[in-house]
Amino acid sequence: MPCEQGVVTRTKNKSIAFVCDTGFASRCCIKVFMSPLCGFRKLLRKEAFFMQKLKELYQHSLKEFCNTKTVVLCGILAALAIVLSMVASIQFGPYIRIGFSGLPNRIVEFLFGPVVGCLFGGALDFLKYIVKPDGPFFFGFTFNAMLSGLIYGTLLYRRPVSIKRIVIAEFIVKLVINCGLNTLWLSMLYGKGFIALIGPRIIKNIIMLPIDSIILLFTLTYAGKIAAKFGFFTMKTRSEECA
Repeated sequence: MPCEQGVVTRTKNKSIAFVCDTGFASRCCIKVFMSPLCGFRKLLRKEAFFMQKLKELYQHSLKEFCNTKTVVLCGILAALAIVLSMVASIQFGPYIRIGFSGLPNRIVEFLFGPVVGCLFGGALDFLKYIVKPDGPFFFGFTFNAMLSGLIYGTLLYRRPVSIKRIVIAEFIVKLVINCGLNTLWLSMLYGKGFIALIGPRIIKNIIMLPIDSIILLFTLTYAGKIAAKFGFFTMKTRSEECA
């Protein structure tokens, strides 16, 4: 009897242990299956928050477009950009060409955002072609100018000037537009292979990335200070940016 009781006891203990282990396993399975769902919900909340902020950014930039000061300053900067495109460029060898005609575009995108920057870029590209035609007109390059305005404006508008943010914006534009779309348009226009064209363009943009970033850093730093004095815009503080 004692032995039989011992077997029964051990059997009961095993049964109890099995039941406990089964309950623990079920809870673990629930956690395993619920964890991705919780992560997905967090991702959706973050995406919704990001889209809301992006919507507010574009709405604010659209309001800038209706401001008389914005229109006046854009006209002045457009005239400056046309003059700079004709006289201001420095060439060092086959790959390094430092031009300053794009700086008025960056100032507009920084001060007035992606909507104004996009429209300004497209209109200015067309005006430059009228003033100084350089080959056949192709809308792809105008589209590139507008897309650049969206990228720079989205990343730089009303934000503190920092080398990190500028490098990110420059990298995206050089990768997507300079190396990607521009090479595609040139390949279509002149009948040359995309692969044959892209090699030298990649080298050029890698060399120009730090140069353009440093020039843009100094330009936006001083442009922001001057524009703030004349009341063209109010820059976001870091606390407002994180809110």
